[in-house]
Amino acid sequence: MSCSTLFRIAPRGVFAGGAGLLLALLAPVLFSFSGPLPGPVPFADGEWELERDKNGIQVYVREKPGESLKESKSTVQFVGSVEAVVDAIFDYGRYDEWAPRHIEARVVEKPSDNVIVSYSLNDSPWPVSDRDLVMRNTITRMADGSVRIDMEAMDGSQVDERKGVVRITRFTGHYLLEPKTGGQVKVTYQAHLDPGGSIPAWMANMAVEDTPYDLLFNLRRQVSQ
Repeated sequence: MSCSTLFRIAPRGVFAGGAGLLLALLAPVLFSFSGPLPGPVPFADGEWELERDKNGIQVYVREKPGESLKESKSTVQFVGSVEAVVDAIFDYGRYDEWAPRHIEARVVEKPSDNVIVSYSLNDSPWPVSDRDLVMRNTITRMADGSVRIDMEAMDGSQVDERKGVVRITRFTGHYLLEPKTGGQVKVTYQAHLDPGGSIPAWMANMAVEDTPYDLLFNLRRQVSQ
């Protein structure tokens, strides 16, 4: 999936409810930022700390050694199937239904049945620069019916750069989709990135919590409708 920055539904250009998807791309999510980053965090990986528990969605964060931004992990459980979630993540043609800051998302290549290279371009609130990302998505299906989608930024050479757009080249994350009783599915999304360029500290800190929450909020709505 692209790591689109996912906000709750709002017109493009409106910074609605904070940095709502990486996204993304998140994303998957893509996180769209600009301005100076805080200095590196001099701590070892910390324990996960619960930052938000709202509408059935839990968002945790932790410090990463030598990194400016925290890592996030978010979870939600709802009525739906693993395959329905997989379909939503890779149905790039319908991103405009649930990723309102999405400008473009597409498959670049499919080297094998379980690997998809994707491209995403996302709108950023003025005056920050838009972000794009070329990402390798690796799908692993497990015996218990769970699916894990590992995502990693590529060097970007597969797609020409665009003038005025900052390309993200450091992103790692994954989705873990687990079938549960009662026709439910549990979705866990974990991600860490360097948005590139520069970003105000207040925006970076807000996005680490808001983006994964809004991503799962929108994903649940898309699968459940």
